[in-house]
Amino acid sequence: MHNPFPNPPLIGLGLRFEPLQAQHLDELYAVACDPLIWEQHPAKNRHERIVFEAFFLEAMEMGGAYIIFDDQTQQCLGSTRFYRWQPHQKKVVFGYTFLGRPAWGNGTNLRLKRLGLAHAFQHVEQVDWELHASNLRSKMALQKLGIKQSESEEDPSRLRFSLTRKEWLNHFLYFSLLESDAS
Repeated sequence: MHNPFPNPPLIGLGLRFEPLQAQHLDELYAVACDPLIWEQHPAKNRHERIVFEAFFLEAMEMGGAYIIFDDQTQQCLGSTRFYRWQPHQKKVVFGYTFLGRPAWGNGTNLRLKRLGLAHAFQHVEQVDWELHASNLRSKMALQKLGIKQSESEEDPSRLRFSLTRKEWLNHFLYFSLLESDAS
């Protein structure tokens, strides 16, 4: 396994993250087979079974991958993973996230990010995201969360976003205040 990042089951905010296992392939593909999910992604054909299987196997080999369920309905919502963990620099990349359309536009992505970040910041000081510049949906989701885009490194087709533990604590307080105002 290439990524020894801690990968326990996570439960909270109405979601359940289970470490990705071989028996999840069919259930996860039932979500991923929707071409609209991959419309803004460089791998636009990831909805095809053979292409998705390669993606799935890579996630299994890389480690740090989760299948995501709605904790109430037990419905599979999608997947995410932590990868490229740098323990000495206290950084990890959080990404490869995809959600089925029933989880779009209803706060699921925000809850997913919050649960994942709460887990990640138990182990690191910084969480990064890397995405293709054409992936506007992911870019907008990160910006909506207030996560800042970092300077581009060598490839202008790749975008990088970063969040430090200190910034996360400020985000957590901000979102907690928003939730208490809504009740």
